[in-house]
Amino acid sequence: MVLLLAAGVSADAVTLLQLFMSALCAAAFALGWLFTAGWLLIGCGSLDVLDGAMARKRGVDGPRGAFIDSVVDRYAESIVFLGMAGLYRADWRLWLVFASFFGAFMVSYTRARAEALGVTCRVGLLQRPERYVMLGFGAMGSALLSHLTCAAVPEGTLLVAALCATAAMAHVTALQRIAFALRRFE
Repeated sequence: MVLLLAAGVSADAVTLLQLFMSALCAAAFALGWLFTAGWLLIGCGSLDVLDGAMARKRGVDGPRGAFIDSVVDRYAESIVFLGMAGLYRADWRLWLVFASFFGAFMVSYTRARAEALGVTCRVGLLQRPERYVMLGFGAMGSALLSHLTCAAVPEGTLLVAALCATAAMAHVTALQRIAFALRRFE
């Protein structure tokens, strides 16, 4: 971060780089390049954390940047899930991608809606950074495990496990946020 700040790179530039890397990640997923996709996804998650930290460090954080960051985050995550959908387009695992995507969407939506109504809502098990880590390492681990076992373990096994965990935990997180917000509205 220090080098980026010293070079004059803006937080918005890092946010846009995250979006670009998400598109590359989606393409890698769609092509079946799981290790590359996982690596890119971990990079996207790192950039997602970095842009906000850079804005705060520069003292330029505010509603405009927060809005841009949130919108780009939704696009970036959606693009990644579209890449996974491309990977599993003719397979039952497509439904896991949909379940994970819908859960991720609901985690973000429940927070945004609660906060729009005046309730700060950051509770829950599985937020975006955790999803990126689970899916990124699931993809990289899948490729490595398949390679190390000479394909005795089918490629994608750990990614499927990560998708199952992400789907379940994202929906639990959304439900936690719903319950939290409803208690605050009473």
